[in-house]
Amino acid sequence: MMPKKQYSSLIAFVYFLNNNISGGLLAVPFVFYHAGLMFGVLLLVVVAVFTVPPLIWTLETMARAQALEDRQCTEVNLTQRLDGDTVSKCQVWINIESLPTYGIRSERKFEVDELCRLFLGRKTGLLYGWSIVIWCLLCMWYYVTVAASAWAAHIPFNSEYFQQCSDDDFRLSIHPVGVCWNTYSVCVLMYGIIVVPISMMDLTEQKIIQIVLSYVRLVAVILMVVYCLVALLSETGGEQNYDDGNSIGSSWFRVDLVGGMAVIPVISHALSCQSMIPSFVQPVADKRKLHWLLAGAIFACACVYGVVGVTVASHFKGQLVETSTLSWVPLTETGHKLVIRIMSYFIVIYPSLVMLSALPLSAVACSNYVLSLCRTSGTEPSMATKRVVRFCVVMVPLICALGVSNLVEVLKYGGLAGYLSSYIIPGLLVLKSRKVCQQIFSIRRGSLQEGKSKASSLEAVVVWDESKEAASVCALDTGSDVTSTPYTSILSKQFVVWSVLAFSVFATAATIGSIVLPIYGH
Repeated sequence: MMPKKQYSSLIAFVYFLNNNISGGLLAVPFVFYHAGLMFGVLLLVVVAVFTVPPLIWTLETMARAQALEDRQCTEVNLTQRLDGDTVSKCQVWINIESLPTYGIRSERKFEVDELCRLFLGRKTGLLYGWSIVIWCLLCMWYYVTVAASAWAAHIPFNSEYFQQCSDDDFRLSIHPVGVCWNTYSVCVLMYGIIVVPISMMDLTEQKIIQIVLSYVRLVAVILMVVYCLVALLSETGGEQNYDDGNSIGSSWFRVDLVGGMAVIPVISHALSCQSMIPSFVQPVADKRKLHWLLAGAIFACACVYGVVGVTVASHFKGQLVETSTLSWVPLTETGHKLVIRIMSYFIVIYPSLVMLSALPLSAVACSNYVLSLCRTSGTEPSMATKRVVRFCVVMVPLICALGVSNLVEVLKYGGLAGYLSSYIIPGLLVLKSRKVCQQIFSIRRGSLQEGKSKASSLEAVVVWDESKEAASVCALDTGSDVTSTPYTSILSKQFVVWSVLAFSVFATAATIGSIVLPIYGH
């Protein structure tokens, strides 16, 4: 079925930015400051560079899967027309005039787990599926922490057991303590009361809501950057002095390896989008330049992260909270200009509004993956089963958020869970799909009898010659690269694949190191 609506590359670019600039943005200033601004920017560029090739490899693999599926359809049609007694032992068929045509079609979407099953086997497909489930759960975990911490810092709880939290309660700690923890726990409960019922429903497209939230996010990011730039350029340093004894120069050129180890998983998680690529590219009208579109979108996201990270870190310095928007909490208090207070309220609250909409969508996607992975028959699960699974899926991040509210720590585990799906699986897919297509589409000449004996090993094929109405062996031009797709480039070379796989190993080691040596204990 054709998509109901296709959109241009420009709309696709904006859609990608809107979906990929999420909660990771809130943690970037904190990790930048503790790593050193220039060192943080350098690591941002490195992670972005290594993120682009796997996205293009996914496009390549989708195009090869489409070519193999087209060939299979041709085989079925030809098999029905050939004399079974003459060529019954031959297993592979091809039209004599057809060469592999690589491309991505709007009417056919190959999900990444389907590509894994096709090229890497069922077990790898299951491994990829469960890695996405874990990644989704970690995303929902930080949705809860961001929303609950924002509410705890703004709702005026005033009693013996509950008090309004401050930004200090969330700074450099795994979770708040004392009466603030009680308040935070109540906010987690409030968030759950709202999102659990929504997650039980089958969600349709929320076009209006997503458009509004995209504008809210854009306005908030602009306000954050503009306020910090104005404060840095003004003589007074803004509404509040955040001088921690370090000059701007020392913040720029400081290199902290422990802080740097935290930058890698935070940025990797923020730029991770492998699972959304099939859904993202399917409605794009012009698919010839998809690889350039994805590369440009990743670097645009990296620029946004870099600008926000540098400006916010340069202004707030050592007073930064892991969820950077909470750094504006002191500016909401009386004594500051009314316009500054209104702006600060908006900046602190906006992530919780975005997360309210994001979690139910993630819960539906995650539960669908769980149902697909656990399904033993082809029957569609009942609505009652779907609701039970969604309830369990939503409860996991709600419970986990009670134990850990530190956004950076959650993103570290999110980055660790995403390395398999973001770097390793795409690398294996592009290598294996290339090998399979090379075997199938590179065919040497031989006799009809030789074709029969070699067909099972894919070294030769028997074809139906329309002009002669007879079966014969056909050879493609073995001198050409029969695996090249419209998205194949120098980034598809083997040395690039192995470089990305090596980076994933390095990133895994760095992330484990950042978990063992957290910033707040450094």
